[in-house]
Amino acid sequence: METVIICEGPSDEAILRSILRGTIGEGNFGVVPAGGESAAISLARTYLATDDCRVALVVDADTTDPDKAAEQNLILQESLGLAGPRERFVVLQAVPTIEAWLFADEALAREIFGSSLSDTVAYRARFEPKAVLQELLAERAKAGGVDALARLLESHDFTRLVGSEPIAKLRDFLMASVAAE
Repeated sequence: METVIICEGPSDEAILRSILRGTIGEGNFGVVPAGGESAAISLARTYLATDDCRVALVVDADTTDPDKAAEQNLILQESLGLAGPRERFVVLQAVPTIEAWLFADEALAREIFGSSLSDTVAYRARFEPKAVLQELLAERAKAGGVDALARLLESHDFTRLVGSEPIAKLRDFLMASVAAE
């Protein structure tokens, strides 16, 4: 049974591939950037309804409010549950956005971004991780965007993030998918 991770966009794909690199054989799952949250949800529902595959939906919560994030997660669970059996999918929300995962471990963030990551910028990254990442990328490279992000992340070890939530939940889902094959 195929396993696919559906995310919102290309930068999310680059982050997911970097974090998961080396944890599970990359040939055991695909990462599909859908082009936004609505498109990701729709694509996940389509995969569940029409294919015999397992789906990990990874979307931004776009909030730091735990109650709002929990409500959104419940709605997403229900929506995907209408399209396919719950044992075939997992919903993961990045709070507030997936870019926050790059700043979750301060030592790793400083290793990635170097002196550009001041204490003030690191604090801002808790609440505006997407904007902070874009600013840091613009400082480091003439050409920003997904390619610059992928190049920046490729030489770093994200092992210490894989044990933290929600990344650990994604890893466990992928490992269960591999074991089921």
